[in-house]
Amino acid sequence: MRLGKRVTELLGIDCPIVQGGMAWVAEAELAAAVSNGGGLGIIAAASMPPELLDKELKKVRTLTDRPFGVNIMLMSPTASDAIEVAAANRVPVATTGAGSPGKVLERLKPLGTKVVPVVPTTALARRVERQGADAVIVEGCEAGGHIGELTTMVATPLVVDAVDIPVIAAGGIADGRGMAAAFALGAEGVQIGTRFVCASECRVHENYKRAILNARTEAPP
Repeated sequence: MRLGKRVTELLGIDCPIVQGGMAWVAEAELAAAVSNGGGLGIIAAASMPPELLDKELKKVRTLTDRPFGVNIMLMSPTASDAIEVAAANRVPVATTGAGSPGKVLERLKPLGTKVVPVVPTTALARRVERQGADAVIVEGCEAGGHIGELTTMVATPLVVDAVDIPVIAAGGIADGRGMAAAFALGAEGVQIGTRFVCASECRVHENYKRAILNARTEAPP
């Protein structure tokens, strides 16, 4: 089987790469660029007011005709609004984080949305699989956002062995080497966040992009 085939066929994309749902960073322009490039672009609902999220979801459809997704942070006070805005816009894919995605699955799956929760443990991975999740994103502690205590290298094979649905690895993956490592651990796709912050289509400040590009592991002198 071609590597990543289950993920690409599930999400309707060319490359098994999902752009991370980075709060106040992952907006329509970046999501559209990733989707146009063959991956799955994601708009981060974060704590957006519902009218702003609705605007972003409508805007992305003017920039791409490819599948895209929305990330719903379940601990956000606007999560319920985000679910309803996603339903009204019939988003192709929803990723979730920071909580149990039961209400997202119940509301969006009947509309045809593919629901892919972020999980930090095998216990949550098994639970969301029973609830009807289409795939899971396993995030190691290298990832940003609300994640667990295991590293990506440890968590990924554990979740792969625990569920039958496709597993997408996230956390510390920024290039082809990281992607190859994720596939070696049994993942069928990867989610990448920080690397996409540096894209020209990302609207964060150039100083932030420069800081990422200049980052080193060595301690300053």
